[in-house]
Amino acid sequence: SFLFFIFAFFDKHSQYKKMLYFLFGLSLIFYILDIFGFVSLGVSSKFFGRFYTDGGPLFTLFIIEYFLVATYAHIFGFLNYKTLKNEEKQRLRLVFFGSITGFLGGGTTVFPVYNLGIYPFGLPLVVLYTVLVSYTITKHELMDIQVVIKRKLAYVIVGTLLIISYLLLNFSPIPATMMLNASIALAIFWAFAAHRLRAFIQTPLEEKWITEWYDTEKLISSVTEKLIPVYKRKDVFITIAQELKNRIKIEKIEIELNLEVKDKIKSFIVAKDKKGVILPLSSSKGFEGQLILGTKISEQTYNQKDLVLFKTLMNQAYLVLDRIRPYEEVKTEFSAAQQKLIEIAASVTHEIRNPLTVIRAKTDSLSEKASRQTIIEYKTRVLEYCDRINTIISSVLSLTKGEKKAVVKVAVDLNQVIDSALEGRGLENIQLEKELGNLPNIIGGPEELRQVFVNLIDNAIQAMAGQGKLKIKTYQSEANLVAEIIDSGPGITKNDQTKIFDKFYTTKKEGTGVGLAMVSSIVKRYNGEIKVESEIGKGTTFALRFPNKDNKLYEKH
Repeated sequence: SFLFFIFAFFDKHSQYKKMLYFLFGLSLIFYILDIFGFVSLGVSSKFFGRFYTDGGPLFTLFIIEYFLVATYAHIFGFLNYKTLKNEEKQRLRLVFFGSITGFLGGGTTVFPVYNLGIYPFGLPLVVLYTVLVSYTITKHELMDIQVVIKRKLAYVIVGTLLIISYLLLNFSPIPATMMLNASIALAIFWAFAAHRLRAFIQTPLEEKWITEWYDTEKLISSVTEKLIPVYKRKDVFITIAQELKNRIKIEKIEIELNLEVKDKIKSFIVAKDKKGVILPLSSSKGFEGQLILGTKISEQTYNQKDLVLFKTLMNQAYLVLDRIRPYEEVKTEFSAAQQKLIEIAASVTHEIRNPLTVIRAKTDSLSEKASRQTIIEYKTRVLEYCDRINTIISSVLSLTKGEKKAVVKVAVDLNQVIDSALEGRGLENIQLEKELGNLPNIIGGPEELRQVFVNLIDNAIQAMAGQGKLKIKTYQSEANLVAEIIDSGPGITKNDQTKIFDKFYTTKKEGTGVGLAMVSSIVKRYNGEIKVESEIGKGTTFALRFPNKDNKLYEKH
């Protein structure tokens, strides 16, 4: 039986089935032979009036077999010790300390059998073996003794009910024929009901009297049901933590999110540390966070049943986290897009407010007795600013919807466009320097081109926080008409330089990422290009280049 226990402890009893059958059969043979006096002849008084065995002809063979099997069991355990986990090693150490002490102590009872005159002084050590095994069962879960006790108690209750039912039936004053039929019916009833009733009785016993008892299937079912409506990653962790804490009776569970994957959990397996058990949860994207499970209220260690449950919950969390990830991503993107639209609206409002302010100021200053010439000039300016507002709106719509609105193209002087863009730009504390060269006209939309320079000038002013040096140059080369806007601001990083013309990309707290994207779009429609050169701490240069090969055509138009 001890050897069977050792094989079972290492989960190798099926491999040694033939050996076990042989040894149990040998034990049965010794038992039968003992009945006929071949192993023991009886007992006689040998020490202090105490009685000890008198050995028969096969007693020595029996003792040799007994200690050979016990010795082999211990050697097998020592050879396979390294294959065990830490908690299993602790259990085996306690059992072996007790078994070696017990077998050696109990072995001293052989001395009186052979009349050697040696008192069996080691006999009390057998008690130590019993104590250590009992301690290992209850404290280190060598076996689930509590469930065994409750199961046996449930069987006792069912058996008692079965006996009582037959006693009541047999003492009932009913005819013999009816008694026989009733007995058959009762037998059929108990055949179907006994096991179910035992399970029905055992479950509440375990729930009430075993502190850390829980029904694995019910726990998993409960977690699954509560995760169905969950759409937030944090709620997945909270739901699993609450169920584990309430069902397994865990003192405290910590939730850690947004962590880097630690070396000890790179493989996403249940692990233990000083705090307790670490339960990492992941999705197809990788590590999502972890639950740190503290000690159980019962102070029992986490057993194999717990670890199997944790692995099941990890797989379940994997599926749920994968399900909610698209939702979270869409929600995040929607929130970002919504915020960006609000910022775009604010920016467009600001752009529109400038010409509206001018219109209002001009209207307010208009005298009732204004001359015809003043009214004509006023009309011209109002229409100009109205066209500017319309261009702003059209440009934003064109950028966001990808539409290309037809623009009435005329001969345009870039230098005049730049002067117009500088109006009302807030240059009070800006040192403005203009180097405008002699350029041929370019065929295009005046307001559209003006909006290009308005955006670039405003960006320069904002970069310099309203104070600094702004230089604007225009010149022509053999290939291009060139306009450069140079500011003395803090500069743009190399990384940002590659992205600033992308839609909605901005480095400003209140920026929208629309302005430079719109500038780039307009310039490209003129077969031109825009480049940025910048150095941190030394300022930024935006260079616009329009093709110069058709200048004569421009002049002709």
